[in-house]
Amino acid sequence: MLKKNILIKNRNKNTTIKANDAQQKLIKKNEHLTLKAKTAQKIYNRSIFYIIIYFIGIFIISFFDDNNFIFKFGSIVFTAIAIPSILSLNSISFDLMKEVDNETIWKENNINGISHSSEKNNEEINLLKNAIEELSQSNKVLKENLNVIEKQSQRYIYKTKSHRKYR
Repeated sequence: MLKKNILIKNRNKNTTIKANDAQQKLIKKNEHLTLKAKTAQKIYNRSIFYIIIYFIGIFIISFFDDNNFIFKFGSIVFTAIAIPSILSLNSISFDLMKEVDNETIWKENNINGISHSSEKNNEEINLLKNAIEELSQSNKVLKENLNVIEKQSQRYIYKTKSHRKYR
């Protein structure tokens, strides 16, 4: 839901899903996915509502603040209650959105009959096999070149030793 922006918005009991056609069909067919998506959207809307209430409350508290202990204590308590509740609501809604997104992507891949990840893995495996074959061939060529160089160096050493003996 985070990647594909699948959010369900309630407008006069009509639900509209922002996703591609395949994911819309999957979500509408499966009641548990629809319920999860609706719940995630409601929780997310509630957290936005809490953020708005928090800013209004802080504004009101700071507006009437005349260095009174009660107002300072009230703003601290209000902040201590509001921020954890907002963060927990957002984390819950994003977890539900991820679950819906993962289930729709998994089912969409199964419906198409092709798993994109396995297809991609097969391509990567074939590329790696080709690279290994090319490396083994180049390794053989390098070994042959090394053998030729060793033979030439041995001949050179033999010639220099024999040349020194006769001088």
